[in-house]
Amino acid sequence: MKTRILALVAFLIMTTSMSLSAQEKISQLIITRQYEKALREIDRDLEKEYDPNLVKLKGQIYAGMQDYPQAIRFFQESLNAMPGEANIHAEIAEAHSALGNTPDAISHFRQALRKDPGNPLYTSKLGQLLLSQREFPEAYSLFSQIRIADSTNLLNNKYLAVAAARTNRSDEAILLLEEVLEINPRDIGSYASLSGLYNQDKKYTRANNVVRRGLGQFPGNGSLLLRLAQNLYNQHNFTDALPVYEEWLQNNALYFDVRKEYGITLYLNKQEDKALKILEPALEEVPNDPYVALYIGLCHKKLKDFDTSQEYLELAVESSTPPYLSDIYHHLGQVHGLKREFELSIQMLLKAYELDPENHELLFEIATTYEEYNANKTMALNYYQLYLTEAKEKARNPYYALDRISRIKEELFFGE
Repeated sequence: MKTRILALVAFLIMTTSMSLSAQEKISQLIITRQYEKALREIDRDLEKEYDPNLVKLKGQIYAGMQDYPQAIRFFQESLNAMPGEANIHAEIAEAHSALGNTPDAISHFRQALRKDPGNPLYTSKLGQLLLSQREFPEAYSLFSQIRIADSTNLLNNKYLAVAAARTNRSDEAILLLEEVLEINPRDIGSYASLSGLYNQDKKYTRANNVVRRGLGQFPGNGSLLLRLAQNLYNQHNFTDALPVYEEWLQNNALYFDVRKEYGITLYLNKQEDKALKILEPALEEVPNDPYVALYIGLCHKKLKDFDTSQEYLELAVESSTPPYLSDIYHHLGQVHGLKREFELSIQMLLKAYELDPENHELLFEIATTYEEYNANKTMALNYYQLYLTEAKEKARNPYYALDRISRIKEELFFGE
């Protein structure tokens, strides 16, 4: 805030045409943060002589007060009077950005750069906004331009690393982040980012060593400990993961994802009783998670409680089956039927019914397909009867099914 106040005073002295005494008065009001009084003094001077720089100063004061709509209003007024000023576009862009109006902010930074090409501050600000909008190729281009002009700026190098990683340039991103950490080893976020890139490239030892370097700088840091534990877990190194999870737990509370990972890690380290105490609350929290149900079932299997194990393993199967899979088989069965591939159609419809045994209309479709497929109507008769037995009052086509049952029985009788 102090820097902004000094900037406002400097702007007042350098750009306005008011008298020295008026400048001093407004400067003092700004320094003492008496913004409303400063604005009134500026309005009095504007009544005497219109000066677009004073209008811009009003915008800057309102921005300092975080009244961004008013700031934009006065910046735009000063821009109308001084359309060639790149810095006013940048001021408007900053105000829009603070309000979350990112597309408007991007537009004004582009205009600022058209009037002041290559300005590193505007380029960086535009690049940051583009990253936030996931426009990674253009952001990469902008930060690359900055690096060519100035390769020492740590912040812009970090942004370039993000853009490089998001445009499949992981080698470049790794080099940039290694460089950032060499110069600034206290940059805690870059350890996690760099570790993630090494993991992505399957360089697991380096991924873990980067996190350990971070822990050397920040001993016991929760986010780094969890990153290391999860690295080891995802690398299936459950023996080494367990003590790291337990160190993390000394100062942190379990939440679902970590509870699941830690419980599975306990099971794989042959601590089934302890694993159950961790995993059972996870299943209460997210009842349809197939992995939690699976490992609870496996714990009970190891503990020789086979009935309970079966119950949880069946739950795991049920939870891991997508609810839409039956619909896929159903539609596939219909397509095969339309192509007169009746045997395949019946296979698909049976699979759909296996996955969704409450959808009794599938039995009706199987029956009608058998009528098309097989001159011997016995299978069709069986499925019509099964349809009426299972669907009961919920059957949508009971009269058709009853009629076909009657007719097929007649045909079979006279056929004999």
